[in-house]
Amino acid sequence: MPEPTWNGFLRLSLVSCPVYLSPATTDGRRVKLERLSARTGNPVRQQFVDPRTGDVVAPEALVHGYEFSHGRYVNISDAELRELETEPSKIIDIDYFVPQQQIDRLYLETPFYLYPDGQLASDTVHALRLAMERNERAAIGRVQLEQRERLVLIEPLGGGLMLSTLRSADDVQPAEFTERSEHEIPAEMIEIAESIINRRAGAFEKNALRDRHEDALRRLVDEKVRRAPAGGASAQGGPDFHADRTVTQAADSGAAPPRPQAGSEARPQTTQQTTPQPDGPVRREEAAEYERAPASGTTPAAAPEPDAIPQTPELPADLAGGVDAEARIEAAAPAAEAAMEEEAEAAGAPEPAAAAGATATAEAGAASSAIAAAGAGTAAASGAATSAAASGETAPAAAQEPESAESEPGVRDIGAEILLHIVGLGDRRYIEPGWAGNPGSRRQIEALSIRPREGLASSAVEFKVFAQEGRATSWVSDGNYAGTRGRGLPLTGFAVRPAEDLRDRLEISYEGCFFEGGVVGPKRDGELCMSPVANDPLEAVRVSIVERAAE
Repeated sequence: MPEPTWNGFLRLSLVSCPVYLSPATTDGRRVKLERLSARTGNPVRQQFVDPRTGDVVAPEALVHGYEFSHGRYVNISDAELRELETEPSKIIDIDYFVPQQQIDRLYLETPFYLYPDGQLASDTVHALRLAMERNERAAIGRVQLEQRERLVLIEPLGGGLMLSTLRSADDVQPAEFTERSEHEIPAEMIEIAESIINRRAGAFEKNALRDRHEDALRRLVDEKVRRAPAGGASAQGGPDFHADRTVTQAADSGAAPPRPQAGSEARPQTTQQTTPQPDGPVRREEAAEYERAPASGTTPAAAPEPDAIPQTPELPADLAGGVDAEARIEAAAPAAEAAMEEEAEAAGAPEPAAAAGATATAEAGAASSAIAAAGAGTAAASGAATSAAASGETAPAAAQEPESAESEPGVRDIGAEILLHIVGLGDRRYIEPGWAGNPGSRRQIEALSIRPREGLASSAVEFKVFAQEGRATSWVSDGNYAGTRGRGLPLTGFAVRPAEDLRDRLEISYEGCFFEGGVVGPKRDGELCMSPVANDPLEAVRVSIVERAAE
């Protein structure tokens, strides 16, 4: 039986029956944070302070007041407020019934489930529900909740009734839309919008409605609880809080953290220091270690995996390969790309491999040995990149050859053809193996397209991209671009997967190189590839497509 928050009677004319209300929504599953003293770790409480005298005012000494002019108030006592309350009542009075299509959902406030209390009441409630369903009507009534009379709406919901409190007309701000007739809007714009709507039509999935902030907070709290000292900390949690704060401050300033006091159990220093962020592309092993590093107060939390990600806001229409965008999106032919490369070179744009090598060389003094090794590999590959650019195709920069899929029995390497739109360079075409884009060049990718290189149709691979502030496209295929071209909206993540009918045959793995987060991956078959640094632009990708023999 649901937990009742109100018990009483539902009355319609001369007929009444016992009912009870139960909330239809809850915030009980949300993470609730307490305010603690940073010095002692003890919970704190609020006090009322007179700002002029500095005296603490006890709750029983407070009165209500209304400011009718600046600094001038009239007092209203609790007794005066009680006189305004209506007589206590436990009855839901139904006044009249309205057509359901006339109900403005803007006026609905707090929903409750209305349950019958007993078998006789069940017959009455269900008879009322069926009558309202047949006549497509909902009831307007009054009930006293929390010592105030509230207008309510009662309407059928599934096999029962839902009661919603209603906002007053004074509580709703009227809309100020500019009315425009249909003939004032170009017909082709309406057709484009309709085609996008039809292409993105889907079912309303309530399980996809997730609060991303709440999910991230829950993961953070769970990780903190997992790392908490065993045995339970006492209420006097001063040493732990002080050690956390001191170690973090020392890490930020570059000084050595102080030693913990004798008898205290300071947390391990590695869990509190600021995690260093790589300055350029790093090896896969280092990227994985960086992703596993715990988040501190100055390091953004890692991006959630796709199965924990709710539906994200949509990008502008042409970012998802809309009709107007698709009209401007073409397969980048080698001849056209060669012309664009010549134009970029004439304008002084660095070649991808040379830019990556220069970046790796400039950062060799401060980077790790792995980063220096990656830069050396990039410089060694610059000759091959130059010859490839002369033939009309851009050579992958800083390419680390992945393990050949052909070495495994029953596995065939399909290969990937990747088209990128890079800020300052325009459209570029890359052929695997190696990086597509310019690792270390800090050139933003604005759009990408991925298709199999041989043996499969371009519809065999689907991909989507993410931009800043969590915006995302839908899944794109058939060689179209996902993203924008020339609008200054850098990509911050992407995902690739086989088409639904090929997921048993194909395996797709991919990595991304980001400005601040370095290399992230490898990811597989639809997993989100995104930097652990928020809104970190993507500068290079690497994709591998293999086909496994049917069992």
